[in-house]
Amino acid sequence: MLLENNDTVVVVPVFSEAPVIASVIDELAQYFPNIYCVDDGSPDGSGEIAAKSGAHVVWHPMNFGQGAALQTGIEAGLENPEIKYFVTFDGDGQHSPLDALEMVRTLRAQEFDVVFGSRFLDERTELTAAKRVVLKLAVSYTNALTGLKLTDAHNGLRAFNRSVASWI
Repeated sequence: MLLENNDTVVVVPVFSEAPVIASVIDELAQYFPNIYCVDDGSPDGSGEIAAKSGAHVVWHPMNFGQGAALQTGIEAGLENPEIKYFVTFDGDGQHSPLDALEMVRTLRAQEFDVVFGSRFLDERTELTAAKRVVLKLAVSYTNALTGLKLTDAHNGLRAFNRSVASWI
């Protein structure tokens, strides 16, 4: 399975995830050989733990935010011309590597440019009623603005091809 994904980079933005980042990297490494963690100024040694777990780590000197961390990781992946696919994956352990694997397989098979993860397509995600309402309102707003039909616009699990990565 690792050889199947030699052309894929998983970008993991990290800020203060020391208690969980090693297990996140260990789980991802079962399926993806190229894991790029961007330590976004973590004060707790998250980046060092990720590096010891086998991830390629890029450090920000201070916290620039998740968007900047994702951008840094994507740019690092684009430096390798053999990379065709990118996955963004939260560092807090909330995503399943199997979902990421299936999303990359969908990109390969269906000729899609982007595949979005969703917390609302099954019952695994437990949210408070208030958070569920806020997220549903946010996705309705996003869908109205973009014309898309997303079920979860604010999820950190996404997969996309190199063309999209170059455009971001």
